[in-house]
Amino acid sequence: ETAPPFPLSALEWAFSVIRSRAFQLDENLFGLPPVLDMANHSPEPNANFRLADDKSFVELYALRDIPAGEEATISYLTYVPDVPFSAAQPPSLSLRRMMAQYGF
Repeated sequence: ETAPPFPLSALEWAFSVIRSRAFQLDENLFGLPPVLDMANHSPEPNANFRLADDKSFVELYALRDIPAGEEATISYLTYVPDVPFSAAQPPSLSLRRMMAQYGF
């Protein structure tokens, strides 16, 4: 028995979810950590994330003291742990990547 047809629109939806919400957790690993995709981007983030050494969880941690009531923000362009994206890749690439991946 064959599987029912898989509509192209469903594939496009799934691809867009993964493309816009996946985080690069290390050089060869991408993931969809629950709740982390709700964090907003900032060019000057006050938080970052990293994959645990045993790769069992993703940790969100503060880069500086965050006062009560201030939103914790991350850089969507950071994948090198503890290194701002601008230090890892040139700014012109970051602008192109933001537009292509996130639409802004």
